Amino acid sequence: MAIYTDVYNNPHEKPENTPIVWRPSAYTLIVEDGKLLMIQPSWHKQWELPGGGVEKEELLHEGGVRETLEETGYTVTIDNIEPFFVESCRFYIDLITKNTFCNSIKAFYLATRTDDAQQELHQNPHGINETEQMKWIPLTELTDKIVLHAHWPAVKKLLEKK
Repeated sequence: MAIYTDVYNNPHEKPENTPIVWRPSAYTLIVEDGKLLMIQPSWHKQWELPGGGVEKEELLHEGGVRETLEETGYTVTIDNIEPFFVESCRFYIDLITKNTFCNSIKAFYLATRTDDAQQELHQNPHGINETEQMKWIPLTELTDKIVLHAHWPAVKKLLEKK
């Protein structure tokens, strides 16, 4: 039986007849002046990269641009259409949608803000404002203790390249 992890890295066994949702997702790594733009969602206290689920009509990088705008208010461009980091995973959601087991491919892109103007944050389709707070965190302060476990491998690779 496959094990899926939740946002807190707790394991969940998928019951045999429970459907699996395919969920491609894209995230952006935006670095300015030695700091990485991170968000803290409304449902837990670790820092995440802006991004999330890609819509059916979007390419992966397009979903990353849209999600970044929705979660940060910033318009970005993707630096390279080839992802900086790619990972597949199984995860469990019980926060927004109840008892959802997802197989996902996560693409992480290096991105650049197009300007300093910040638009209003958007609510997700469930009427939830996903971003509790947003912060430019110095690269020297990023650790696996403060970054969401699901995003840490991409952040770690970024730190190794700097």
